[in-house]
Amino acid sequence: MPVGKVALAAIVVLFLSSCGAKESDSAEESALEVAKVDSPAVTIPVDSVGKVDASNAAPAPEKKPANKPLTQFMLVRVVDETGTPSIRDAEDLKVRLTSMGFTVKVDGPNLTATREGANGGVTSVKVYYPQFDTEVNRITIDFADEEEKAGFVKTLHGTGWKQNGTEYIHPRSMSGENVVHASVRGNTATLYEDFD
Repeated sequence: MPVGKVALAAIVVLFLSSCGAKESDSAEESALEVAKVDSPAVTIPVDSVGKVDASNAAPAPEKKPANKPLTQFMLVRVVDETGTPSIRDAEDLKVRLTSMGFTVKVDGPNLTATREGANGGVTSVKVYYPQFDTEVNRITIDFADEEEKAGFVKTLHGTGWKQNGTEYIHPRSMSGENVVHASVRGNTATLYEDFD
C-alpha cells in the first residue's frame, strides 16, 4: 500500500474513533434517558422534548359526588297564617325529594323515596299520612350512612330545634297547637306531629 493511502487510512481511523467516542457518549446518554423513562418506578410518560404526556397518563378514579343533604326544611313547613309547623303534604314532598335525586313512589296517601348514598348504601324516606284522626303524620328516614345522618341533625341544630337527648322539637311548636317532633336513634330519624 502506498504511503499516502496508509496515512489517509490512519487519519480516517483516528477521525472515526474520535467521532465514535462522541457517538458512544451520546448513545450512553440516550440509553440512560430510555432507562429512566422505561423504568418501572417511572409511571408518567415523557415525550421526546421532556414534557409530560398527559394523554397516556392513567385517569384519576372518579369519586361519586356527595348528595345534597336532606334537611328538616325539605320535610317540614311552617304554615304562614298560624305560624305552626307541619309535615309537608305528599305532592310537595314528591317534588322536593325528586329534585334531590330520590326515586319517589306514592301509594295512596303514603310516600316512599329512595336514593343511593354517596358512600354506598341507600337512604330511604317513608311518609305515613293517617286515615283516622287518632293517628299522626309520620316520616321515617333510614340514612345510608353516619355522614348523611349527621348532615340532617346539623340542620335541626342550625334551625333552632330544641334538643332533649335524642329528641328534638320544632322551634315554632306551641303548646295546644301542632307540635313537630324529631327522634334520632342510630342512622334512623323519625319525625311526627303531635297535638299537645
